[in-house]
Amino acid sequence: MDPVSHELLEVLAAEAPAQTSGARRSARSKSDNHSGNTESGSHSSFVEHFLNKHKVKIKRIEAWQGGRRFILEQCAFNSSHNGTSAAVVELPSGAGQYCCQHDSCSTNKWPEFRELFEPGYRDAQAETEPDPPNPYTDIALSNKFVARMGDEGFRYVAEFDRWYQYQPYEGRWMQDRKLRVYTEAKRFLTRLAQQIMKAAEKEAKEKPDEADEILERARKIAAPLTSAAKVHNVVTMTCSHSRVAMVHQQFDADNWLLNCQGVAADVRTGVQRPAAPDDYFTKTTAVTPRDEPTPRFDLFMREIMGSAIKPENCKCAACQDSEDDFAEGRTSSDERNRLHPLKAVGESLRSNPRQSCGMEING
Repeated sequence: MDPVSHELLEVLAAEAPAQTSGARRSARSKSDNHSGNTESGSHSSFVEHFLNKHKVKIKRIEAWQGGRRFILEQCAFNSSHNGTSAAVVELPSGAGQYCCQHDSCSTNKWPEFRELFEPGYRDAQAETEPDPPNPYTDIALSNKFVARMGDEGFRYVAEFDRWYQYQPYEGRWMQDRKLRVYTEAKRFLTRLAQQIMKAAEKEAKEKPDEADEILERARKIAAPLTSAAKVHNVVTMTCSHSRVAMVHQQFDADNWLLNCQGVAADVRTGVQRPAAPDDYFTKTTAVTPRDEPTPRFDLFMREIMGSAIKPENCKCAACQDSEDDFAEGRTSSDERNRLHPLKAVGESLRSNPRQSCGMEING
């Protein structure tokens, strides 16, 4: 085996993107869902073992969508959140999820929950893909390839033998039908081979007596990098990388989070934020939320639900005409109900929803 020069090693090291400790922690946080699921997937009772190990107080255990739900006595992040608001869910795959129904805990998920009891476990998970001594082996190159992709790269689901690529403009993961992962691997390896040759040419100029030997050694390293076998091997090794491999249950796991063309909306609170790769959306709405007046819809809602949801400071003509007619006596309550039967339905719904719903639908 030919020795690798210091210059060529520097070329490979340059391929790794520079990250601050904060950026590394953020990247690990985003890929953490997989890290926990890999461990839990190997043993279906991992969640229960974790709760017992850390003496988390459980109120009751119940079946939930093919898995189990552990109702906690109190929230792990705020002891005043008690009752049945906090729970840990064990999915059919064995993966764990944490949820507290209070708005202040909406960002606390399984990674934050586990980090609370096992500080630094994300850093430990990130070290599960060590680099071998030879920087040009398939394992080493696949690690560099994953680092270069970052979190907005690819994910692989072995159950379906499918690659998924993140689409930032839609905020979701889509099936890689065109095998872009192979294209990116070819580009990565080709750029690396070119950099190796450029570094060798520079070194050869500085050491003319050893130029032929330096260039020949560089060719032996660069040539295999652009072979079909090397591309295939790197992609194959990437499939099982801890930041890439995942199970299909991780996609669209939060039923209360809606992707609206790159905007993540919590349907419980109405809070909106930019969608992130670790939301693992695969679906999106046809439109994105827009902050603009909706006078017709506001009037419709007022007519069926009454003044309880009157838009504040609404000055549109439709709302003003309806309000003025009623205020000045030109339209009585009964006449308004007769002219707008949906309002009567709305008012009755507020008093007795079940009875009114049945009456109106059947009638």
